[in-house]
Formats: sequence, structure tokens, C-alpha cells
Amino acid sequence: MDSENIPAKKKKPVKTDKFFPGCFKKSTAFFLDQIVIALLGMGLFYPFSGFMSSLSVHAWLPGYLIGALYYMVMESSLFRSASLAKMAFSMEVRTAGGEKISPFVSLARYICITLPFYNNAVSRSIATTIGVTNTSVGGTAFLVVVGLLFVGNTLFMVLHPQKRGLHDLLFNTVVVPARAEQVPQILSLTKKSTLGGIVGLLILGLVFGNMYLQQGKNPEFAGIEILNTKLQKLSGLENLTVSYRKFVVHDKITVFSADVHVPLSFEQFGDSSYTESLAKKLFPMVKKLNTNPKVDTVTIVFHTQKFIGAFPISKYTSSSQEIAKIESE
Repeated sequence: MDSENIPAKKKKPVKTDKFFPGCFKKSTAFFLDQIVIALLGMGLFYPFSGFMSSLSVHAWLPGYLIGALYYMVMESSLFRSASLAKMAFSMEVRTAGGEKISPFVSLARYICITLPFYNNAVSRSIATTIGVTNTSVGGTAFLVVVGLLFVGNTLFMVLHPQKRGLHDLLFNTVVVPARAEQVPQILSLTKKSTLGGIVGLLILGLVFGNMYLQQGKNPEFAGIEILNTKLQKLSGLENLTVSYRKFVVHDKITVFSADVHVPLSFEQFGDSSYTESLAKKLFPMVKKLNTNPKVDTVTIVFHTQKFIGAFPISKYTSSSQEIAKIESE
């Protein structure tokens, strides 16, 4: 038989989606790297533990900078394009063209990935430094950006054929197997993943946006900002915050508490006579200032942080009283 008449076997197309590391593998590596960064922070800043505690709401920043430097060096062209955990899982970070990424791109990826996890810490620092709170236009815009980053990083990493998160799409990067001889062509988003990502972001934005707006209009939560401001002025404790908390059993509210959160130094927290006298001072103040008829309980929550290097150890204690049993000033 003439060999020219034998039809050539068709090669099966390479399924590039199986070439790229998946969401679970990359997430596991990320959390392992956070342990490495925490250990580095404990070691490097151990001689400055007292100074770390004095930074108060900004104490997160030195540890965050260690993480930023770690990723800038490890995952860029300065080293092996991989953090220690990525090395353990045989992964590397590359550009869409297969090249090593620059330190600045590595830093930008780190910020986009980690900002949602540092949302509360960053918000407190911003509010303390320049007075922009989450209820202001600037604070709300920050929360929207954080929400989009968190959802986009996760959603696109699951739906994208090359398992690329929003941070990868923004900076034209991709995580690939280490020492891969050839990286498959990085395709643009398919219609399915693009549509899924857009619809998912829209749905989540509408759901959480509606929840935020409804909470602001909910009469049960009305006046919380006014109570917070007045209590800060009356008590002289500008760093305390007030929130409402309720327990519902079979559609019936069993407890509706005004929770007063008071950050203290480690020494103040350990002085029981100080915390008891401060609680006795705050209980009648809250009763006097409260205008919400739903509130039946006042809870004072004291919390503190002590640092071992850049690693925080948090402690909490709380005491509650029924508002009807609180003696007025």
C-alpha cells in the first residue's frame, strides 16, 4: 500500500487549562508564604516589639512591608520568579510572553492580592491619619475597590482557562509550572469566562451594595454614627467604636446590644481595676446617649495587642449589662 495514501493521525489538541496550576494549589502556596512572612517578621522585629505595640492602629505596616519586599525579590527577575511556597509546589510567575516579571510588577501583584485581607487594618489607618472613614465617599470607594479585587481575584482564577486571577489580567502575568520548556500561548478571556466574571461581579456588587444601603436605611440601625461620635466626645476616648449586634431566635430578637469596642495598651488591659472603672464609666454614658428603643443590652469590649516582632497577639474581654439595670449618671 502506498504510504502517501495513508491518512495522517490527527494530533489531539493540548488542553492548556490542565497545564496551569489551579486555584487550590496557588491558594495553599499563598497561605504557606504568609507563615514564612510571619516568621520573618517575628525574627526581624523581635528587638523592636515594644515599638511595634506603640504604633497602635499602624502596627500592621512593618509586617506588610516585609511581605512586599519578600514578594518583590522572590517572585521577580531579581531571584527565581517564585516564592518559597511556589518553589515547593514547582510553580513560577511569568509574563504572558514567558519572561520573568519585574520587581515593580511583583509588588503590584502583591498589593492587589493582599489588600482585601488587610482591609480593616488599612481602613483604620486611613481613618486615623486623614479622617476618611468607611461611611464617607472616599471610604466607600476604597471598600468597593477592595471588594472587586477580592471577588475578581477569586472568580477569574476559577473561570479563566489559564487560571489567571484579576491581578494577573491587570499586569499581564501568569503562574506556570517551574522550568516549563514551553509555556502554551496565553489566550485572551473566552466569552464564557468573560461573561461569567462580569455577571458574577455584577450580582455580588448588587447584593452587597443593596445590603449596605438597606442597613443604612434600617431603623433598627439608625443613629449608630451619632451615638459613636457623641460617646467619643463624652468619654474622651477618640479611638472607641460602637456597633449594634442582635441575636434572633425563630424570627424573634432575643438580644439587641450596643457594643462599645475600646482598644487599650497591653498594660491598661492587664490592670483589672482600670478596666472595671472604665466600664462603670461607659455603661451609664451609653444609656444616656442611646436613642434606639430596640437596644436592651450594653456590652463593653476591651481589646489589646502585644507584638512578638511583627506578629500580633490579640486579647479580648467583655462585660454586658441590661440597659434597664444600668444606673444613670
